[in-house]
Order: sequence, then C-alpha cells, then structure tokens
Amino acid sequence: MKAAVYYETGGPEVFRYEDVPDPLCDASGVVMVLNHQRVHAMIQRHLDDVARGALQIVVDRTFPLAKRRRRTRSSRAGRPFGESC
Repeated sequence: MKAAVYYETGGPEVFRYEDVPDPLCDASGVVMVLNHQRVHAMIQRHLDDVARGALQIVVDRTFPLAKRRRRTRSSRAGRPFGESC
C-alpha cells in the first residue's frame, strides 16, 4: 500500500510517499482504511472549532519520536501492538 511516512520531525517537507507493507494486527487491533478527503474535512472542522473557542485541545502526554520509530519497525516486522496498528 502507499503511505505518507516520516522519519524525522519537521513540517510537511519531511513526509515521503512510499510503498509500505499492509498493516498487520492481532485480535486486539483494528486496521482502518480512511478516505483522506473526509479525514481532511474532519480535521478542518475541528481546527475551525478550536479557532472560534468551541473546542479546546488538551494534550495529556507526548511520546518521543524514537519510540514511534521502534513501533514502526515492530509493525513492519509483523509484531504490532497497541496504537501502532
């Protein structure tokens, strides 16, 4: 499948459009197929709500990029877990 992937932090310029293996999940995971236009429209609605004060963004925790890289490698190796599916 094709995917927009990144290997470093940054703006849109760090994304690459690449062939990647289809995601694999065990019985506790879910693979979602998303329509990018609908996702973009949903995100835009949320950003509009934030801009007019109707929605507040709360970040309760963050994860280091290195942890995401490990999860990506595990997922590609057929060992998915948690939200990496």
